[in-house]
Amino acid sequence: MPVALAYMGPGAGIAAFGALLAMVGVFVFMVVGFVWYPVQRLRTAARRRRGKQAAPEGGEPAKLEDRYSAPDRFLHRVAFATIPIQRALADLEDRIYAGRIANIEIERPVFIASLPRAGTTLLLETLCSSGAFVAHTYRHMPFLFIPLLWNAISRRF
Repeated sequence: MPVALAYMGPGAGIAAFGALLAMVGVFVFMVVGFVWYPVQRLRTAARRRRGKQAAPEGGEPAKLEDRYSAPDRFLHRVAFATIPIQRALADLEDRIYAGRIANIEIERPVFIASLPRAGTTLLLETLCSSGAFVAHTYRHMPFLFIPLLWNAISRRF
């Protein structure tokens, strides 16, 4: 009975090794996604129910106050407490950017309003990406009266 010899070149060997490595990676991600991560979420929820305030291992802060930092709170308090000053700054902004905004005509404004989770953000982003519409963004908060000045100031951070 004759013996058949086979040779696997480097290309086929590398492809087989890559496929094996991909399968191991899929298995690892599957274990993390379907087992480890939900277990960690359950443990964190149980800790919170027991009154412990330990931060989850995912790096997410345990309390809302941790995500809304002291500088952010200060900035928002100053901004919302100084509405008359913001209006005066809006007048100043109108004068500074008069040449830039003089040719912009607001023909028919569009107001997007609905209940939460109704797709308003998607609609807003779709309209703004067309180039025919503009809108405030979260970056303009809390200085909605002076978007051009705030854009120039906040661009650095």
